[in-house]
Amino acid sequence: MSAGRRSEVEVLGWALFGAALTTYAAARLAGADTLRWVLKPLPVLALALVVSQRRGRARESVIVGLLLGAVGDALLEPRLQSLFLPG
Repeated sequence: MSAGRRSEVEVLGWALFGAALTTYAAARLAGADTLRWVLKPLPVLALALVVSQRRGRARESVIVGLLLGAVGDALLEPRLQSLFLPG
Protein backbone atom coordinates (compact mmCIF):
# COMPACT_ATOMS: atom_id res chain seq x y z
CA MET A 1 0.00 0.00 0.00
CA SER A 2 1.48 3.33 -0.99
CA ALA A 3 1.68 6.27 1.37
CA GLY A 4 -1.50 8.31 1.35
CA ARG A 5 -3.63 5.46 0.03
CA ARG A 6 -6.24 4.06 2.37
CA SER A 7 -7.02 0.37 2.65
CA GLU A 8 -10.53 -0.89 2.00
CA VAL A 9 -10.87 -1.75 5.69
CA GLU A 10 -9.96 1.81 6.67
CA VAL A 11 -12.47 3.28 4.21
CA LEU A 12 -15.08 0.88 5.58
CA GLY A 13 -14.22 2.01 9.11
CA TRP A 14 -14.75 5.67 8.22
CA ALA A 15 -18.04 4.85 6.47
CA LEU A 16 -19.23 2.89 9.52
CA PHE A 17 -18.16 5.76 11.76
CA GLY A 18 -20.24 8.27 9.80
CA ALA A 19 -23.26 5.99 9.58
CA ALA A 20 -23.13 5.06 13.27
CA LEU A 21 -22.70 8.66 14.38
CA THR A 22 -25.59 9.86 12.21
CA THR A 23 -27.88 7.04 13.34
CA TYR A 24 -26.99 7.61 17.00
CA ALA A 25 -27.78 11.32 16.66
CA ALA A 26 -31.15 10.51 15.05
CA ALA A 27 -31.98 8.03 17.82
CA ARG A 28 -31.08 10.60 20.43
CA LEU A 29 -33.29 13.24 18.80
CA ALA A 30 -36.14 10.72 18.52
CA GLY A 31 -35.83 9.75 22.17
CA ALA A 32 -35.24 6.08 21.31
CA ASP A 33 -33.34 5.16 24.46
CA THR A 34 -32.75 1.47 23.75
CA LEU A 35 -31.55 2.14 20.22
CA ARG A 36 -29.34 4.95 21.50
CA TRP A 37 -27.81 2.59 24.07
CA VAL A 38 -27.04 0.01 21.37
CA LEU A 39 -25.63 2.59 18.93
CA LYS A 40 -23.53 4.75 21.25
CA PRO A 41 -20.37 2.55 21.25
CA LEU A 42 -20.43 1.92 17.48
CA PRO A 43 -18.63 5.12 16.33
CA VAL A 44 -15.79 4.39 18.73
CA LEU A 45 -15.60 0.78 17.55
CA ALA A 46 -15.43 2.03 13.96
CA LEU A 47 -12.53 4.30 14.92
CA ALA A 48 -10.77 1.29 16.47
CA LEU A 49 -11.14 -0.42 13.09
CA VAL A 50 -9.56 2.59 11.38
CA VAL A 51 -6.68 2.71 13.86
CA SER A 52 -6.07 -1.02 13.39
CA GLN A 53 -5.04 -0.26 9.81
CA ARG A 54 -2.40 2.26 10.86
CA ARG A 55 1.20 1.61 11.79
CA GLY A 56 3.02 2.89 14.79
CA ARG A 57 4.16 2.09 18.29
CA ALA A 58 1.01 3.37 19.99
CA ARG A 59 -1.46 1.53 17.75
CA GLU A 60 -2.30 -1.24 20.21
CA SER A 61 -2.61 1.19 23.13
CA VAL A 62 -4.94 3.43 21.16
CA ILE A 63 -7.09 0.46 20.13
CA VAL A 64 -7.36 -0.76 23.73
CA GLY A 65 -8.26 2.76 24.86
CA LEU A 66 -10.96 3.03 22.21
CA LEU A 67 -12.39 -0.38 23.13
CA LEU A 68 -12.50 0.54 26.82
CA GLY A 69 -14.11 3.85 25.86
CA ALA A 70 -16.81 1.97 23.94
CA VAL A 71 -17.56 -0.12 27.04
CA GLY A 72 -17.69 3.07 29.10
CA ASP A 73 -20.07 4.69 26.61
CA ALA A 74 -22.47 1.76 26.92
CA LEU A 75 -22.32 1.79 30.71
CA LEU A 76 -22.91 5.54 30.96
CA GLU A 77 -26.23 5.46 29.12
CA PRO A 78 -29.19 6.26 31.41
CA ARG A 79 -30.44 2.72 31.89
CA LEU A 80 -27.06 1.61 33.30
CA GLN A 81 -25.99 4.71 35.21
CA SER A 82 -26.34 2.78 38.49
CA LEU A 83 -23.16 0.93 37.42
CA PHE A 84 -21.18 4.19 37.22
CA LEU A 85 -19.43 5.43 40.34
CA PRO A 86 -18.43 9.09 39.95
CA GLY A 87 -15.09 10.25 41.26
